[in-house]
Amino acid sequence: MTSLSFEAREIRKKITKEWSLSSHEKILLQMAMESFDSMRRAQKIIEEEGLVQEDSQSKKYLHPASIQAKVSENNFQRYMKAIGFIEGVKRAKRTAGRPPGQGELNYGRDKRAND
Repeated sequence: MTSLSFEAREIRKKITKEWSLSSHEKILLQMAMESFDSMRRAQKIIEEEGLVQEDSQSKKYLHPASIQAKVSENNFQRYMKAIGFIEGVKRAKRTAGRPPGQGELNYGRDKRAND
């Protein structure tokens, strides 16, 4: 595990204080905070060096940190969703079993074809 920034530690502290997390959710939260830090580092690099770079032949391209920022943001959101948070603040309601109205699995077949 990497050490977290002050901002990520504060977010983690607030979440763990307000919510009761299981051990695997704490691991997911740690991974989410590491992704958050990675995203912030990439954003800082882009802010300092610019979003568009230029090579030796004056060809312009996106800064590689922009890809890292997007991947880290996606990972952060994925981990937070796995824990059951929406936008990192609200905990989603968990219920066992299938969602209502989905008692039968279709596996991609059209119901009309079976009638």
